[in-house]
Amino acid sequence: MIVKAKFYCKLNLDYSFTKYDVEGRIFIKDKIYEGEYETWSWSDGYRLNNGWKKYWIFDENGMKRVLSRNRFNMFFQELRDYNISSLLKN
Repeated sequence: MIVKAKFYCKLNLDYSFTKYDVEGRIFIKDKIYEGEYETWSWSDGYRLNNGWKKYWIFDENGMKRVLSRNRFNMFFQELRDYNISSLLKN
């Protein structure tokens, strides 16, 4: 099942970190991005990977980018989780 969600960007991501030779910014810190994730269809997969199998985020240019789990966790946080942690800090 594919789920649409909004994600908070924790770090800047530039083209220099990708396979492209073009300079520019893909994701900007502290912005909210639209994205999608696919859930596992079996329970063991859900337990192993927090329930998410694939990740897609729409970048600054509106392109749909596929991110690995590690890169996704490094750069993004689900907006719901970000809002909860922000409330708890105050």
